[in-house]
Amino acid sequence: MEKNLKTRISVHIQTSAEVSYKYVSSSVGRINILHPAGMKSIMDVCDDPEECAKEVNRRFNTYVNSYLKSEKVVKEFTLIQKDTEIFLSRNKSKTLPHGNGMGRSKK
Repeated sequence: MEKNLKTRISVHIQTSAEVSYKYVSSSVGRINILHPAGMKSIMDVCDDPEECAKEVNRRFNTYVNSYLKSEKVVKEFTLIQKDTEIFLSRNKSKTLPHGNGMGRSKK
């Protein structure tokens, strides 16, 4: 199960990164990130290159945060978290020594 769990985590991270990268690389993604609904156009809020770079970064971070909180990502993360907890609880009894749980028993 440990190998399967590690594989699922790796696949989840890689898939999420690939989906996000494809979206950011697309013209629709760039438009939606730089000009999100309800916000002024990026060109309307940039007075100088440094401020523009900060605003682009802020809007990109907003996209990343919303993606990571999306239903699909949260659902998969929650399933992995539950499987991790099950794995740890099953292996806890195998790794803890008998006795006081603090290492070797006193003689």
